[in-house]
Amino acid sequence: MFLKSLVFSGALLAAGAAQAVPLLPGTTLDQLAYFDTGKVVAGDPDFLGTQVASGSVSATEQRDGFSGGGVVDDLYTVTGQINFAVFETSSGHTTFGYDFRSIDDSLAGLLNGARVFSVSGFAGFEVDVGWILDFDPYVPLIERSADGDTITVTYLDPRDTQSDLIETILFKTDADTFDLMGEGEVVIEIDSFGDTTRSLSGLPQPAVIPLPMSGLLLLCALGGLGLSRRRAA
Repeated sequence: MFLKSLVFSGALLAAGAAQAVPLLPGTTLDQLAYFDTGKVVAGDPDFLGTQVASGSVSATEQRDGFSGGGVVDDLYTVTGQINFAVFETSSGHTTFGYDFRSIDDSLAGLLNGARVFSVSGFAGFEVDVGWILDFDPYVPLIERSADGDTITVTYLDPRDTQSDLIETILFKTDADTFDLMGEGEVVIEIDSFGDTTRSLSGLPQPAVIPLPMSGLLLLCALGGLGLSRRRAA
């Protein structure tokens, strides 16, 4: 399963042009978007640009279980993982690429994995979605919260995120830059134990370039000037 994360960045750089699909606050992309639009088809430096960051965050859930007539410590071990890469384009966009994964190291159970992932920090930014696929996609639902801040990706089966084939989801934004202060969640499923939601941190999120000190001083001066005029009136 870790092999896929090693080739993640290289797959993005080798990909081509995408017809982006807008993801507005409070909307969900339907399955037709995978086949009609969004797929990378040719070289597109405006969509991917120059890679400026990459990394991975994960959470692991362990449970004891019964096997062979007794209790076995950590019989179930399941990890939910988000691999990411960030690109800055010549047109001033910042694109966030995500590879949503789960790793089942359990000694029992059939439906172990993670199928629900969320990333936050997108409020106030435009988001277009594209895909990099090297096989028929598993077609997760992609939805954006009403306030625009959180994007949730939901697969139909927790085992869909355990394939070694590439399925990368790209969010192209109008952000100037990014930081690594973003948060997210992963929902880990372990057989008969049900779902466990784990928080993630250290994810990339859109950001704006702060004004230099000279700009801040100018804004303060203009604000003070306006206040003095009101008082004089």
